Amino acid sequence: GALETAHGRLILFSLALCALGDLLLLNRNLKTSFFCGMLVFAIAHLLFSLAFIRGNTFDFVSLITFLPLLVLLGGIKFMYLLPRVSRKFKFFVILYGLAIFVMITSAYTFMYEQKLILLAATFFVLSDIFVAKDRFIKHSTKNALLITPLYFAAQGLFAFSVSV
Repeated sequence: GALETAHGRLILFSLALCALGDLLLLNRNLKTSFFCGMLVFAIAHLLFSLAFIRGNTFDFVSLITFLPLLVLLGGIKFMYLLPRVSRKFKFFVILYGLAIFVMITSAYTFMYEQKLILLAATFFVLSDIFVAKDRFIKHSTKNALLITPLYFAAQGLFAFSVSV
């Protein structure tokens, strides 16, 4: 179970932080709450990364296979997103983007054999892309229809990965 290993405890704690982040993001009108939510989610991403790295083997082939793709996709997203983000959010969006990048890169280079983790990390990043689009570009129900299943599937897969 999740409490039996350091990896499991880190995943569990990350999931708890995500739940706190969800609560902080509920009110779209409170800027302070949004900043705090971003911070909590960034910490969760970094703790997921630590869970992936801790006690696992680095795979150079996975790094050279996936890193160019992740850099390309991340770069395109940032070039599209950053011009639309207000000055007061830019720094936080960049830091948050780096936390996401560290999480997905560590998943693909340390957990390359754990398909549930790879799928969960990918879904989490995709949900974050739609959250960014919804918050900074255009608020739309279409975004929510993508955010919700991707995000909760990611959380469920992370939880399931430590319960097996």
